[in-house]
Amino acid sequence: MRIRTILAGLSLASLTCSQASAAQDCVSEAEVAALFVYAMPSMLDSARNSCDKQLRSNGFFKTNGSQLIGRYAALQNETWPRAKRAVLLFASAYQKQAGRATPAANGFGGLDTNALLGSLPDNVARPLVDAIIVQRVAEELKPEQCRNVERVAQAIAPIEPRLAAVLIGTMMSLVGLDEPKICNSEAP
Repeated sequence: MRIRTILAGLSLASLTCSQASAAQDCVSEAEVAALFVYAMPSMLDSARNSCDKQLRSNGFFKTNGSQLIGRYAALQNETWPRAKRAVLLFASAYQKQAGRATPAANGFGGLDTNALLGSLPDNVARPLVDAIIVQRVAEELKPEQCRNVERVAQAIAPIEPRLAAVLIGTMMSLVGLDEPKICNSEAP
């Protein structure tokens, strides 16, 4: 129970952080693409575990899920620097939308969670981000969505991860996010 409380606190910390530079408070397509690549192993693994009872034993997740996860996991070290900045920008946008813009409102008694997460060494920040992704997917994924998630995973499986990420980054740019804005089409 204590570990769940700690993870919940760390999750809240990450969701209320921000490290946008003064010169650029938007996220680039390349950063969105990096975040997609970085997050895929945790997202897919969490979806696969959450959906275990809803999926066929000979379905994509059971037969090829580990291979797909491995292809994205192999790129996590490469994509982490840009992905980290994207995480911080999306978390900052979430914080603003949720109305928790002041450090005192974040439940940590005035602790500046923005500086905290932004200053964590990567070997601490990465597992924290991974745990948050797993937790969020498990919380948000509904059983009736499992087959569609598996279909999407199967559809992207033949696409090289970097190309899939560029497609996602471009699509997010075309959709037009307001918070944070997507500011350029720099390649990953």
